[in-house]
Amino acid sequence: MSHAFPLSTLRRLPAAAAVALLLFPGCSGGESSDGETAEVTAAEVKTQVKEAARAVKSYTFNQKEEFEAWGRKRLAKLDLRLEKLREEAAQATGDARKELSQSLAALESQRKELDAKLEAALASSSDAWDDLRSGFSQAQKELGKAIRSASGEPEGEDESADE
Repeated sequence: MSHAFPLSTLRRLPAAAAVALLLFPGCSGGESSDGETAEVTAAEVKTQVKEAARAVKSYTFNQKEEFEAWGRKRLAKLDLRLEKLREEAAQATGDARKELSQSLAALESQRKELDAKLEAALASSSDAWDDLRSGFSQAQKELGKAIRSASGEPEGEDESADE
């Protein structure tokens, strides 16, 4: 699959919530208690959409535990690939060894930054959560591609998108 963390569904929730509020406005619309049709004002819809957006944001923020497990699993897989590359570098000679060593130094720096991004996402407030989570997801994809490129792995073997 081509997604990192199942965010595509979560990203559609605000729109879905807004549509649901418009279709099912609850007590704000439909019939009033005396049987007359009550009109839903733009202000009421706006308020309901804001409330739905806050609920969605709260929901995604509450997914930190699941995201942390996924992130740690991704880091472990990337670490295994880096270890394999370290072994290749140790067995290489001449220019190949020098090139792999330089690549490894850059990749290990990226790996440390990725760890910091995960920790920042996990320590974030709900306001910053979406951006930090997305930043980690993108950074882990980039590191996976960089490892693949440095190790000469075929295009289809990038595991950065699983789960």
